[in-house]
Amino acid sequence: MRLKLPLFKISIFFLVLCCGGITPLRAQFAPRDSANVLQTPFGMTVIGNQPYIGFRIQPEIAFKKFGVGLDIPLMFSVQDGSFRSQEFEDGAGVLRMIRYFRYGVKKRDKYYVRVGDLTGSYLGYGGLMNNYTNSPSFERRQVGVTFDVNPIPEFGIEGTYSSFNNGFNLLALRPYTRPLIKTDIPVIKTLEIGASVVTDYTRQQIGQNGQLQDTRFVKDGMNSLGADMGVVVIDKPAIRINAFAQFSHMLRNRSLADSVDRYRAAAALDPTLPITNALANGYKAASGFSVGTQLRVNVLANVLSLEVRLERLWYQEHFLPQFYDAVYEINKDAKMWVLANAAGTAGTYGALQANIINKIFLIGGLQVPDNISIQTPAFVFVNLVANDLLPGFIINGSYVKGRLSTLGDAFTFDERSLANLRIAYKITKFLMAGVDYRWTFAQVEENGAQRFKPVSFVMPYVGLNLPLNFMNRNQNIEVNPKQK
Repeated sequence: MRLKLPLFKISIFFLVLCCGGITPLRAQFAPRDSANVLQTPFGMTVIGNQPYIGFRIQPEIAFKKFGVGLDIPLMFSVQDGSFRSQEFEDGAGVLRMIRYFRYGVKKRDKYYVRVGDLTGSYLGYGGLMNNYTNSPSFERRQVGVTFDVNPIPEFGIEGTYSSFNNGFNLLALRPYTRPLIKTDIPVIKTLEIGASVVTDYTRQQIGQNGQLQDTRFVKDGMNSLGADMGVVVIDKPAIRINAFAQFSHMLRNRSLADSVDRYRAAAALDPTLPITNALANGYKAASGFSVGTQLRVNVLANVLSLEVRLERLWYQEHFLPQFYDAVYEINKDAKMWVLANAAGTAGTYGALQANIINKIFLIGGLQVPDNISIQTPAFVFVNLVANDLLPGFIINGSYVKGRLSTLGDAFTFDERSLANLRIAYKITKFLMAGVDYRWTFAQVEENGAQRFKPVSFVMPYVGLNLPLNFMNRNQNIEVNPKQK
């Protein structure tokens, strides 16, 4: 693919009013946690045609730089009273009760670490890893770690390890340097240079039959490299503008290459087998390049603030930008086969983060190739928290969908989607009632066999909502960090 510089064909589609502290721009949205509250929703739901009744114990505590959240499910079958143990199985077991443990805030504190659910993880400016989650299913929630250590101004290292379960899994590392930070040269002193490596040797994933099976492609190693640099162009109380560029390279995967060669040979003998131009050309290593800017504005004494990221991407055949994303862990083999069919093209990535009167927190983003197709897929995500927008109400949810061949089905649910929504009302200070909706992956019984497949379920509930006022309240710390 020849890299050209066409005009931007897409612009950010959000326009909102917002207020609050100015936050540093990051590659993607971060999870909202650390609310200093104990919730125990009790209710009934149906999972895979099986009714269950029970409750979840969900405490969240923040104290100074520490934050912890637990999720302990206690669900019982309505039919025979048996305990539903699926969420405790397959290696990680009871460790899945730890939704997250956090120390510090990324890009604000010198030392940051998060253990457990890593939703929203990113590396550098997001060229290889962006909007990543290690837990696409609440039932198979993995225990991983992400960190950013910056002991001295000139040097730091950030990284992510996806799961401590079942051997060696995804590992991402990015050492970075700010070599001129102690000089007085405007703009140049803010220069940050990083080098990234992402490697994945995960052996097991959910197969098409719903059972755990060895990965066809990733088990022998999926490896990627990257380099990036960025500067702060303007840094004022009312406005901050960053500019960055990044180069990414995905090495040839041997297992995928062998599979492509076999398919090409079969297609040569059977003209009914579909074959894309990318497959016909043969799978090989490929690269991508992007340039972008991040804008943060704060107007009218914090009455209006928002953050916008706009990035232009160019990439070759057999390359997908932000490859390690929110849907990567759903089915790695499927994502790898999309990579083998990926056509070289250009595209745009846009994201916006807003905080409206400290009652609505919204983040959304869209990655759109110039010509969307199966070979050049798109990606969309939305994250909303609107607690106390209406007196007594709790409203929050998120939605992610990847491998989009058309924007027309961006908000239809299938095996490429993840979604959850909670709407609740505080009946009293300590009692709430509401409903949870999830579109996720769960283990269900189908035709006498256990299957792991995308399902939706609704759980009406009542339960306790106890503010933990003995701690210093530190809500939203991950989504509203102060600038260093």
